[in-house]
Amino acid sequence: MNLIVAVDKNWAIGNKGKLLVSIPGDQRLFREETMGKVIVMGRKTMESLPGGNPLPGRTNVVLTRKSGYTKKGAVIFHGVQETLDFLKQFSGGDIFIIGGEEIYREFLPYCDTAHVTWIDYSYEADTYFPNLDQDPNWHLTEESDEQTYFNLCYEFRKYQVTVCRAGKNGQEETRKQRRSKSVMTEDAQGVNMDIIAALTKELSVGRNQVEAAVKLIDEGNTIPFIARYRKEATGALNDEI
Repeated sequence: MNLIVAVDKNWAIGNKGKLLVSIPGDQRLFREETMGKVIVMGRKTMESLPGGNPLPGRTNVVLTRKSGYTKKGAVIFHGVQETLDFLKQFSGGDIFIIGGEEIYREFLPYCDTAHVTWIDYSYEADTYFPNLDQDPNWHLTEESDEQTYFNLCYEFRKYQVTVCRAGKNGQEETRKQRRSKSVMTEDAQGVNMDIIAALTKELSVGRNQVEAAVKLIDEGNTIPFIARYRKEATGALNDEI
């Protein structure tokens, strides 16, 4: 799942129930990323939307402790687990957590991508997003050029999780390690197809032979593997690979 948020340089997101600033470029990004998708928010965030109404063209999901709360055009839940159960019917890439602070913190452990508009300014604020730069499980994977809005500078950043939940053996696994253990899943096949195609073409060997070798890859050692395989490609795969 995704989180999408605009933060200042202190990772603040709001003050007295309002956004810190409205930036057209940030609003455009939000619209482009979430249109046709599922957005999850708290009741106060819903009430802060234009007219206090659900955003059109999206599935609006509201999480609130307020019993009896209703909102036409929105799906209402009162607990995190029942919300997660509802979200299982959608692809994780189509789900966006949009706030506020408590909702971000509740769903952060279930997300693997964060779209962050980082604003180079410090505002007076009373609500904050977790500082992903200080979280070892997240790392910055994309960063735009500096953008400007009048005298305000900002940039678009993408953060992604680098550590997964505990595996069956009770130990933490990196996302790459998990993929290397299940390379025949659709996701892992997508990661390795370029390697398979490149080696098959370059080495003039059978695709099945290359696929068998790629199964053995520890993705953290992909480059050394390729170098060694190129050297040994004229012979059969040996036990050292």
